[in-house]
Amino acid sequence: MKYILTFLASILTFLGLDAVWIKFVAQPELTKIASGYLAAQPNLAAAIIFYLIYIIGVLFVSLK
Repeated sequence: MKYILTFLASILTFLGLDAVWIKFVAQPELTKIASGYLAAQPNLAAAIIFYLIYIIGVLFVSLK
């Protein structure tokens, strides 16, 4: 149960921080610098898979 709560709290934290980062820092800068390379719509399946793998990896390393 401890691991599930830690996983859920980590997901909420990472998504919240990353949403702020993308919306207010990365997107405006990348739009100015590399707008021709950005996709019209983000690949949500790739983002979900990345976050799951990334958070599992962070928790695996930190909870040992």
